[in-house]
Amino acid sequence: MIVAPTRAERHTKRNPEPRFAPSQPINSTWDRGAPSPSIDDDGMGLVVERHLQMSNYGPVRAVRCSVVNGVVTLFGTLPSYYMKQVAQTLVCRGELVFRVENLCEVVYPQQRDSSPTPSCGSEADEPRSSTKGRLGHDVGVQEGSSKNASR
Repeated sequence: MIVAPTRAERHTKRNPEPRFAPSQPINSTWDRGAPSPSIDDDGMGLVVERHLQMSNYGPVRAVRCSVVNGVVTLFGTLPSYYMKQVAQTLVCRGELVFRVENLCEVVYPQQRDSSPTPSCGSEADEPRSSTKGRLGHDVGVQEGSSKNASR
């Protein structure tokens, strides 16, 4: 008789161990194992900076990094968590990088239009007496008249 493996058995064969430990925050650290003793921190720093400078995103190019004992630490501010992940992914592309500490801070940009909005009862809320379109025709509604008033 042929017995098919259960779902749990198939899962353990494909994924014998979890990718991340439960206590490890996924977004802040990436660890590939122990670094090779032949890797120079300064050389690794140059490679990491080159990867960051190749980004199409200006804020990612402004991220600073340091390398100590094979651990790459990223510093700076970014406008979104997506940019933070992009910076970390670019750094992880390097074959020399074994561990990344992403200490970039996410600071959302302020609203671009910072002009104050008119308050209730201001002149901007009052109806205009006449509004001329591009061709000089009345397009607004005047008080007590129809839409197409005399020109």
